[in-house]
Amino acid sequence: MNISGNFQINIFGKNYIDNIINLVEYLVKYHSVGLIINTGKYIFDVPQDVLDYCENNDFPLLISPWHIHMVDLIKDFCMRCLFSQKEDYLVTQYFQNIFSDPRTIEENRNELMRSPVFRSYHYIF
Repeated sequence: MNISGNFQINIFGKNYIDNIINLVEYLVKYHSVGLIINTGKYIFDVPQDVLDYCENNDFPLLISPWHIHMVDLIKDFCMRCLFSQKEDYLVTQYFQNIFSDPRTIEENRNELMRSPVFRSYHYIF
């Protein structure tokens, strides 16, 4: 079986404007991490009330055009999380190494700076 397409839950129907704000209020109440809304096929725009509510409650809302597939967004988020974990691990290792043997500070710093994780960042070590 070959399954393709977007992850989708269409709970909006004809009164989608009221339903979107109700959904967002529910998600905020139960401490969800955010909401992604695909626009263009079923939902054409996100009401300003929803945008304001999200802004006032520091609730992440990502509005994505329909041609962007959810699987691509999820993949990107996962890769960024993995990248962040790797970066944290390398920094932790760096400090563990220099605290265990301060004579290796320069060697460890050079190794850390050669790492692909740090090539695009500017750190002061």
